[in-house]
Amino acid sequence: MPEQTSNWHKLTHLKRSQWVVIVQSPFVLLLTWIRLRRGGYQKTLDHIVTGPEPVLPPEKQLTMAKEVTFALAIAIKAGPWRPQCLVRSLALGWFLARRSIPFYIRIGVPHEKFNTGENGEVNFSAHAWVEHAGVVLNDRQDIAEQFSAFDTGSGSA
Repeated sequence: MPEQTSNWHKLTHLKRSQWVVIVQSPFVLLLTWIRLRRGGYQKTLDHIVTGPEPVLPPEKQLTMAKEVTFALAIAIKAGPWRPQCLVRSLALGWFLARRSIPFYIRIGVPHEKFNTGENGEVNFSAHAWVEHAGVVLNDRQDIAEQFSAFDTGSGSA
């Protein structure tokens, strides 16, 4: 019961800007999913237009990025759909770009060897997450230690 009280307490203390993210999230997630299916990763990323140069100092950017991430996580958890990590990361990138917060979307493969199926086929898996100023936003902080990123990342930074 204390955990529920704690979560309820967090909900009652959300900022107005976080509620805006929660309300917009279903639409942003759905549009992101559609764009990804129709145009692929790069075209979806190209639709994430960054705002003007950041006016917030870096520490406030990180605070706001964490607030946006928390609000998006609430919307996903409360919603009927559990989008995959790439859709979640692209949607988070969209929200951050609208606030002129630089970000990187990282995509990586697990460090361990690939599993092979019954037919000898290789089971490929990958994972996506978002970073701002070297801080992982929508996953565990040690996620980069468990996955090898394909490149330096994509985003607005």
